[in-house]
Amino acid sequence: FGKTQADWERYVHPDDRDMMVQAVERSRSSGEAEDREFRIIRPNGEVRWLVGRWRWIRDSSGRPVRLTGVNFDISQQKQNQEALRRSENELSEFFENASLGIHWVGADGMILRVNQAELDLLGYSREEYVGRHIGDFHVDQPVLSEILRRLSCGETLREYPARLRCKDGSVRDVLINSNARFEDGQFV
Repeated sequence: FGKTQADWERYVHPDDRDMMVQAVERSRSSGEAEDREFRIIRPNGEVRWLVGRWRWIRDSSGRPVRLTGVNFDISQQKQNQEALRRSENELSEFFENASLGIHWVGADGMILRVNQAELDLLGYSREEYVGRHIGDFHVDQPVLSEILRRLSCGETLREYPARLRCKDGSVRDVLINSNARFEDGQFV
């Protein structure tokens, strides 16, 4: 990064420069170590993400004389985080815009998430549906028990007939397609 702060500042991405200069000055004043994520622009024009930790070395009178620290390249981690964010956004968009009713239920039977198509099908608001037990909406409890038993055994259900109770009291015949998710061998 060179020998002076001005040398170092030339490498820091322009969008991060003010934040980094302020952090260095805060560290100079407080005497505390600082940690920051920031971008640099390498001489070849490549942008890299770093996480830096630094502190000022002081002379015997307490005057800051030298900045010392370490930087770690976290560019791959940042790329992975961005890919995960995009993937989560795509999944969320698919979930919300699917034309079929979709809900996620925890192993305890509590509804964790629902899409608008399912709410429209049954007539409930999100607040009336999410956080309630799935059994509150199934007309035939033995059918629900069988669905949950099969799912907890790892079975995938295809077009399994069930009847759901709508908000207005009517009953809808539905075909359930469902599969279970397991983490460390536990049905979640």
